[in-house]
Amino acid sequence: GIYGKAVIPDGIVSIGEYAFYMCVNTTSVSIPNTVNEIHHNAFAFCESLDEFICQGGKFTSELGIMYTDSGKTLERVPCSFKGAFTLKSGVEHISFGAFISCGEIESLTLPESVKSFDKGAFSHLIGLVSFSVSDDNTSFSSKEGALLDKDGKTLLAFPANINGKYSIPDTVSS
Repeated sequence: GIYGKAVIPDGIVSIGEYAFYMCVNTTSVSIPNTVNEIHHNAFAFCESLDEFICQGGKFTSELGIMYTDSGKTLERVPCSFKGAFTLKSGVEHISFGAFISCGEIESLTLPESVKSFDKGAFSHLIGLVSFSVSDDNTSFSSKEGALLDKDGKTLLAFPANINGKYSIPDTVSS
């Protein structure tokens, strides 16, 4: 595997599925503006990964987190993030595998701006104890740590590491 920083050369247009799979000693990945596609699981199980450095183009980065669509779509969170994680305001969509292998994130807060997420967006969040959602969010809500639709009738995601018994809220019908 790669130790330390990985710099993808200019001219590369795509990062393949599992390209950096289990590169457990990689701490940073610099992505040139020529990259216009990153396949699922490209950075899965890169446990030491602290940051993505995107040089513009389709992908951008802020505080080490990768986005597309001018920051409106969350693409990837580095695997080394721990504890409480709050998505930045302005994020509207969470991509498939955005949190892949982020096993030490314990709580995840969605701001008012999040409107949608892909199936598998929260996979491998094995340390997650709770979701919380801004009261101003018009698409989602949370109750006792679970992620629900706004009216509380559909259970959308359940934290993998919730402790004790959990009673599905009476409002949930699916």
